[in-house]
Amino acid sequence: MSFTPKTIPFGSFAPDQSDYDPSLADNITGAMPIANGWGPIAKFTSYGSGLPTACRGYVTVRTTAGSYAAYAGTATKLYKYNTGTSSWDEKTWATGDYAVPTGYNWSFFQFGNTLIACNGFDSNQSVDVDSSDVFAALAGSPSIARYVGGMGEHVVLSNFNAGSEPRSLQVSGFGNAEYWTDGQQGSDKQEFPIGGELTGFWGHEHGGVVFQRNMMQAVTLSSDSNYTFDRHVIQNNIGSVGSSSIIQFRNTFFFLSDGGFYQGPDATPIGDEWVNRYLLDNADLTSLPNTVGATDPINKIAWWIYLTSGAEYELIGYNWVLNRWCRADMDATFIASGNTPGYTLEGLSAISSTLEGLPYSLDSRAWKGGQLALAGFDSSGNFGFFQGANLAATFETNDVALIPGRRSLVQGFRLISDAVSGVTGKIAGRDAPGQPLEWSDSITPNSNSQKMTKLTRGRTHRIQNTIAEGTIWSHANGVEALFKQAGNR
Repeated sequence: MSFTPKTIPFGSFAPDQSDYDPSLADNITGAMPIANGWGPIAKFTSYGSGLPTACRGYVTVRTTAGSYAAYAGTATKLYKYNTGTSSWDEKTWATGDYAVPTGYNWSFFQFGNTLIACNGFDSNQSVDVDSSDVFAALAGSPSIARYVGGMGEHVVLSNFNAGSEPRSLQVSGFGNAEYWTDGQQGSDKQEFPIGGELTGFWGHEHGGVVFQRNMMQAVTLSSDSNYTFDRHVIQNNIGSVGSSSIIQFRNTFFFLSDGGFYQGPDATPIGDEWVNRYLLDNADLTSLPNTVGATDPINKIAWWIYLTSGAEYELIGYNWVLNRWCRADMDATFIASGNTPGYTLEGLSAISSTLEGLPYSLDSRAWKGGQLALAGFDSSGNFGFFQGANLAATFETNDVALIPGRRSLVQGFRLISDAVSGVTGKIAGRDAPGQPLEWSDSITPNSNSQKMTKLTRGRTHRIQNTIAEGTIWSHANGVEALFKQAGNR
């Protein structure tokens, strides 16, 4: 009996579901969902002079002249990125170092030409983005806030005074980021007595959504009451673990709650029976509130980076167009989305004196000002973009019964991909669910047929392929297995 080819597509990443559904996969890493398959993920690659310590917040702003600038904060200082020197210029206020405690990050919001920065412990900071000034205390003496955002023509502050007022929210005067007198010029401060501490805010022209630990409330700007805003509960027992995990993108948002991932004010579950249990089983739960999220707007992926129970950082991402998940291991420990600051040729020469020495290709989005891009920092504070070489990618099928109810003999398999080098594979077979997998040694494809040969028997088979880091490829769709019926036992 001759061997018969059968295509086994690489399924959607769904580690929460059964190992025996061939349309799914529980081990795919280093690749992102694309239509009908998987594509490469560009590696996070740093360059230039980094921050002196780990990043605790990052934002890009647009100046009045239309250019873009980047700001970042550490536990003790604030900085502005200098594209001419590829380094960070300190912009800490004249009073001295800040004191951002462990578990807290900087929260940023641009209001006109004013950038506001809060950390919950130090006085709220502000700076004119059109200037080269250092930060200074935000005028108007508002309460020291952990989070900052905006709705309509108001700045929004919440969770005050080192956690002593965790359930309160305050809005500025209309069109004035420096007016905070309650009851005047539209300024208002309210307490949210139920739902737990305030953990973030998503604003729009007419109001917004207030996130609490165990609740979500809609706020609406009001013109016919004694308050600037009215509010009502829209989700009970669903909230956000922390502001950094709330990803705002255009007219929607994604967020992480204690029970998993959700999207929008309706709290549409996007992680149930896909990755929620995987996350909660692998994460360091005490650090879950420190999870940081950001969008990759080009590839339509909402990414979260979290600390695992093994003290390593992992990225988990959701493609909101394809409704599919992915994961990756990176050197980054902090991610953020925004606009690239842009470089001149002189600025590029500060990074490398040769084109070959640049961390990304010359046509990369990273070098063009105003381009949407996913940025990151590693644990040492080094800054860069997810624009480097392709990550190493691993694809593993779930257990597949090539002949339902019968044992089969697999002669070999081929990766269905345009990767022409850097590919290896291995295979395992078993006769009953729960039996341990006994993987073959790593197999290198034949240079002509691209076939990986290994005789393997079993009622089900599992096939794994790896594409090495730096390999140029654009899609991986599955494997073609060559098999025939084997004898029973």
